[in-house]
Amino acid sequence: MALARWFYAKSSFWGYEREWRCLKAGPGAQSFPPDALKRIIAGCVNTEATLVLIRETLKGTPIQDFPVFRAVRKARRFGLDLVLAG
Repeated sequence: MALARWFYAKSSFWGYEREWRCLKAGPGAQSFPPDALKRIIAGCVNTEATLVLIRETLKGTPIQDFPVFRAVRKARRFGLDLVLAG
């Protein structure tokens, strides 16, 4: 699947993040071991409605109490800050 390579591509500038990505062929939930997850980060273009949806989705799951962060663009330089979503 040649297109999949684009989804896995990441600039070496962000290599320190040690991020893992997974790509599924179809819709639906993806199971994974809860201890594989350290935190949840919503992207910088997400709305408050998206954060509410994330919290609602986590309710009743083993990861319901995981910290949820929002990525915020740095004001005067390239990069993102992670802010705990309230």
